[in-house]
Amino acid sequence: MKNLRNKKNDFTRILITGAGSGLGKCASIALAELGYHVFASVEFPQEIEDLQKIIISKKLKIEVFCLNILDENDRKMISDFDIDILICNAAVR
Repeated sequence: MKNLRNKKNDFTRILITGAGSGLGKCASIALAELGYHVFASVEFPQEIEDLQKIIISKKLKIEVFCLNILDENDRKMISDFDIDILICNAAVR
């Protein structure tokens, strides 16, 4: 991740799907620690609470919300996001 160090005027806003656990959760935390503004989407409301505890304790710039990538309304909601990088990590079950 050393090559992703945030520099002024570089990519700064990252949307990560599947951020409630595993790789998505770790990537959200690591990228926020590097100074990126992270939008972290999770599948279940309880995952928001878990991630929120980490965000508060580490004072990270992460916005967490529920998102079902298979739902058209959810996809419309995120289409208005101003993001520079999309990390599609959500599993489809």
